[in-house]
Amino acid sequence: MEKAHPAKFFALFKKTLILTLYFAIWFCTLNFYNEVVLHAGDRPHVTYAYSIFLAGILAKFIIAGQQIAPLKVKEGSSLFWMIIRRTTIDTMIALFLRYIFAGIEGLFNHQGFFDAMRSFGGGDWMHILAIWMVFWLIIMPYMIYCSLCNAVGSEKIHAIFITKK
Repeated sequence: MEKAHPAKFFALFKKTLILTLYFAIWFCTLNFYNEVVLHAGDRPHVTYAYSIFLAGILAKFIIAGQQIAPLKVKEGSSLFWMIIRRTTIDTMIALFLRYIFAGIEGLFNHQGFFDAMRSFGGGDWMHILAIWMVFWLIIMPYMIYCSLCNAVGSEKIHAIFITKK
């Protein structure tokens, strides 16, 4: 068995932390929207903490997925379809995790685990499709960034986005 290298561990930790922050900003923003525009927030402090927790779990699963099956850009292959495919797969994982969390949330509210999962999104498939589409749009920019880093090199991408000219 190969020993874990501290620099690699730190790099993965940093990547997971940044992705968690990215998802947390998105999920907290959606909670804020629900509270202010839709008047749907009854326990804001709980939903924000829950959003941050969900962001951390989702980031960990996406980073683990990238470690298991990294995005590999091949010469002559379409970057567009690779991004679409990977975003779709990661979005299905995110929706699956959301279903699991709905079941766990149901246990805290004295419902059955599977009953809470069935009532996720009000049991309305259009609502669930809308959630899937929002997750897809949230995950897509991260997949574009990762694909560009693999295709061009992370140093060049960082130079374009971060360094001052």
